[in-house]
Amino acid sequence: MTQPPNGRLVVQRGASVTMACRANGNPSPVVSWVRLSGDSSSSVAGGSGGGGGGSVQLLPGDRRVTMAKNGMILTLSEVAREDAGRFRCTATNGVGRDAARTIALRVMCERH
Repeated sequence: MTQPPNGRLVVQRGASVTMACRANGNPSPVVSWVRLSGDSSSSVAGGSGGGGGGSVQLLPGDRRVTMAKNGMILTLSEVAREDAGRFRCTATNGVGRDAARTIALRVMCERH
């Protein structure tokens, strides 16, 4: 359901990273993304947080975050060290259980 299949991404600071959450169903599922942080979560795009501490819109209006293919593709450009963490995608269509996967993003920074 997610790409990368192992659920881990490493990206150099300043680069772009793309995360995918592919889902099929009838009716077609809606995919939402949240960034998990400790015991709370923050909405990246679509959906609500769903963590212990509620949700807050993450990077509202930030030009670095783009979505494609009905939310299945999340791209973050100009990645900063603060972007590292866990991102969860959830696919829901109102039938049966929601499907969710987590991607861990690690940001590599140059040493000076």
